[in-house]
Amino acid sequence: MNKSRINKILIVALALIWSFVGYSFFWPNNATMQPLKTSNEFIQENELPFEKNPFVLVILNRDPYLNSRVMPIKKTENMPKGRPKSDSKNIKTVWPNIAYFGFVKSNDQSAPLVLLTINNKLKRLRQGEKFEKILVKKVFRDSVHIQLGKEVKSFVKN
Repeated sequence: MNKSRINKILIVALALIWSFVGYSFFWPNNATMQPLKTSNEFIQENELPFEKNPFVLVILNRDPYLNSRVMPIKKTENMPKGRPKSDSKNIKTVWPNIAYFGFVKSNDQSAPLVLLTINNKLKRLRQGEKFEKILVKKVFRDSVHIQLGKEVKSFVKN
């Protein structure tokens, strides 16, 4: 087809589409036209009693991911017998003032030598050594993990 012929067909189609749009805009169908409702009329019209729709959830005994059967576990409450045990967790350990200044690692020793101040006293301890119930657990460039009793704390390099 010729380009000019395609252009003429497209222009006619475009004119038809816009004529339908203009017709529906300027001469609307009166049957579909309704007056606007105010907000009070809208609320009163839509006020219906709200009813709950309860449903029951069914517990599956099949695992959909592993494709295996899982039996539900029945929970039983155990009543404590005898007198209650005293909680030793409530007792807080008092940590001394500890500051970490880094470590020195030599070729001769496998464990690094850590420089710590414990209660304003400079101490040199190796990884795994104890000093007054204080155990050096792990040593890193920027921090050290120290254990006192069952608690482990991390101290950052000053």
